[in-house]
Amino acid sequence: MNENHLRYIVRDIEYRIMRHCPEAVTRTSYYPFEDVEALIDIYAPADQVEALDELTSDWTYNILLNEGHNIVALVYDLAEMSQVAVPA
Repeated sequence: MNENHLRYIVRDIEYRIMRHCPEAVTRTSYYPFEDVEALIDIYAPADQVEALDELTSDWTYNILLNEGHNIVALVYDLAEMSQVAVPA
C-alpha cells in the first residue's frame, strides 16, 4: 500500500477528530505491528470519549473495507494523558 495515501487518510481522521472535539489531542505512530499500519491515540475530555470511540471505530472500519488500510484508533480520557510518558 502507498504510504503517502495512508498518511493522507490518517490526517483526514485527525481533522475529523478535531472538528468533533477541538480539545482532543492525538498522537499517531506508523510503526507496523502485525497487520496494523497506523495507531492513533486520542485523548479527549471524559464526556467525549464514548462518542469519539464510536465515530473513530466507524471511520477506521470503513477505511479497512474500502481502502485496505488497518488503522487503530484508541480513545482515552484526557485526564490520563499526564500519566503517559511523552516520547522524546
